[in-house]
Amino acid sequence: MNSAVVAIGSNLQPKQHAAEALRRLGQAAKVLALAGPLATKALGPDGQADPAQSDYVNLGVLLETQHDQEGLRRRLRQIEQAMGRERTGDKFASRTIDLDIVVWNAQVCDQDVWQRGFLRQLVEQLCPEALNKKQS
Repeated sequence: MNSAVVAIGSNLQPKQHAAEALRRLGQAAKVLALAGPLATKALGPDGQADPAQSDYVNLGVLLETQHDQEGLRRRLRQIEQAMGRERTGDKFASRTIDLDIVVWNAQVCDQDVWQRGFLRQLVEQLCPEALNKKQS
């Protein structure tokens, strides 16, 4: 069995979409713990808050899964697609749902954890030992 911390984010009907993502994640893996919700401002390409977009609702979920990391990543993309996520060239576009593996087997695997305070906060609640393993 593997463990993963998955970050969930949405700024289009976020409460509804986050709840649906959790339901679908529970069908794909065993949910061990939840963290959040945390609200964050949507950012634009300049790294500043984008007032034209709604705030994000962010959650973290600790999962136990039989999938390997790539298998879980594929499953997350399937969930996003089924929930209406449209991937465009604009990485700052609003999202119905965004699902990302940020910790895999107690190791940080998404470097955004070190750059984004809300992700670090979610990981701290769900898998604090991963934060002690930062590679220099």
